[in-house]
Amino acid sequence: MSEKRKTTASSSKWLVIVTVIAAICAAAGIFYYYNFFRQDNARLIESVPDDAVFIFEVNDVEPFAKNITKLSPYMDEMFFMGSFTGFNSFLDKLPAKNGKNNGEIIISGHEIGEKVVLLHSAQMISRDFDKLLKILQIDSRNCTEFENTRIYNYGTHYRKFYFAWHHNVFSASENIDLLKMALKQHKQVKNLTFNENFKKIFAIVEKNSKQNWLLLDYARYSDYLNKNINEPYVFVNENDGSRLWAAYQIRLTENEIKLAGYIQLKTQIFENEQFNGAIPYNVMPQNTDYCSFCGVVPHVCRFVASHDTVVYNYAAVPLDTTDYKFEVFIPENATPDSCVKFKGRSIFRAAESTANFSGSRLKTNFTNVLEQEGFALLGDTVSALKYYVSIMGKMTTIEDNPLYRAVNQNLPSDFVYKEMHIFNSDYVRQRFFTDKTSLSQTSQKISVFGISFSAFKDGVAPTNIYLRF
Repeated sequence: MSEKRKTTASSSKWLVIVTVIAAICAAAGIFYYYNFFRQDNARLIESVPDDAVFIFEVNDVEPFAKNITKLSPYMDEMFFMGSFTGFNSFLDKLPAKNGKNNGEIIISGHEIGEKVVLLHSAQMISRDFDKLLKILQIDSRNCTEFENTRIYNYGTHYRKFYFAWHHNVFSASENIDLLKMALKQHKQVKNLTFNENFKKIFAIVEKNSKQNWLLLDYARYSDYLNKNINEPYVFVNENDGSRLWAAYQIRLTENEIKLAGYIQLKTQIFENEQFNGAIPYNVMPQNTDYCSFCGVVPHVCRFVASHDTVVYNYAAVPLDTTDYKFEVFIPENATPDSCVKFKGRSIFRAAESTANFSGSRLKTNFTNVLEQEGFALLGDTVSALKYYVSIMGKMTTIEDNPLYRAVNQNLPSDFVYKEMHIFNSDYVRQRFFTDKTSLSQTSQKISVFGISFSAFKDGVAPTNIYLRF
């Protein structure tokens, strides 16, 4: 009996020892994973501090870098890209692999005080970083230590970079505090990809890893843009504290920025009705500088034309033989004698119900209406419709405007809402941008801007944006 007890006690003792050893090994494994393996194999996005306002994931570097240079005045103003050329020059100093330097680059923008500063990151092995130090003629001992990582600096008083190599990642910024934030972030278990909204939108990016992408914390970035834009053209902003993201494939040419992707929306800002009405090409004059199309029946087209500094607002509603006869748009007691005659045309006072036909973010009180080639044409004044009648006999239509053709060809034909701005004069630019805009080059050189939304589903809306300078 006593031998049995001894055996049981011995077995229990060994079980405790084995359990302790297993726990120590598991703890050591977890420690090793989070402090070495995970960090050495982390994706670049995991080293981006989670306060990023925007993020470029560049997978095809050469064309991106080439066209960024051509668009630099505008990209510098919209995305503070002035430091990108300097960062890319670091990578260009290294020997090309397979004939080109084309690894993934992440560029993120962060608010530091009153400024937005960029953090640049790229994958780099230790041997290549040592080569870079030699090429830059930097003594490896001439550095600042931060949490067991060496931080170097390179440049002049005009533009200086702080950079570091850590866990096969080369990171650089003009702001040393931002670089330190990135070094800290890389060691953290939680990162941007733990945010549910970001995780959903980034999953789209990961499925198309050969493209160049722009991710936006939409509310915070639109806050910045809206400071430069006059009412009522400001971007819709659902900034209630929740972080909603947009992800766009970005394509650049020497004078164009093309974005195609998805935006997260907390609420459905547009009705999910496909636009399948008639686009009134034959009704909009060539000097139209704004137009929008809404999918909600009766498929209203809003457009604006200006003469010198006078702005005229219009809405074109397609007529049919049932619900939207011309009689719907005029008061029941209207007679031929109650209208204004002008150059053989009849301009009627609009019925009060026309308030339902704004079809745009631009809120306008339409007071008068005339019939024009199968459309009820509403105007905000009698003068607006008189001006319209005067020019349409002398002027071609919007289809003959090459700027309109450019933006229309670069937005999809299927949409629930589409909006286009044609900057055909300095006055139109002044109407759109504030007089204190920080986008001085952009506001002077932009020629068209267009945006379209497709059907909202599962919290996201497919979106296309086109800018031309």
